[in-house]
Amino acid sequence: MLQLSVRLDYGTCAFDAMTSSDPLRRWLEGRWALLFSHPEDFGGAGFEADRWLVYVRDAFVSQRLRPIGIGIGYGDGADWISQAGGRFIPRHVANDLLPSEAQRTSDHFVTILDDTLRARRTLLYKPGNDVPCAIDLAHTAAHLRARAACGFSSPDSAERLARREPGRRDRRRTRTAARP
Repeated sequence: MLQLSVRLDYGTCAFDAMTSSDPLRRWLEGRWALLFSHPEDFGGAGFEADRWLVYVRDAFVSQRLRPIGIGIGYGDGADWISQAGGRFIPRHVANDLLPSEAQRTSDHFVTILDDTLRARRTLLYKPGNDVPCAIDLAHTAAHLRARAACGFSSPDSAERLARREPGRRDRRRTRTAARP
């Protein structure tokens, strides 16, 4: 089970990335992405690292996601990002993608970005024992994408649906009650 601190859930806040992210947007090709602040925290180690990388790569491909790492992309286990089909971006480009609350944090985080590079959710974790599994993060992002496709992209839309729902149920009850 994925146990993380969810500090920021952005919904559909109005956000436009700077023009420096246009090549990144084209590279995504309509996919969502996971932006890793410290990708080296997720690198596999030991003789099982190759098998782990295959599973991670398959999870990202099957969920139509791309991993993005902040940094230079070599050393200390961070190279798994490029091996899984992702890329690295410098910190200043990543700051263009993140809302100001996430830019100020010194915590380790993973941000789920939609296909327009809008931050949808930021998950905070502590390095060491509290590092989430990259495969679980891929499934979380796919779940958010599915909710967004169904109109549950923000807490406001869920509240609007909840306000409409009782009326729909009442109409169905009155129709069934009127039948002989």
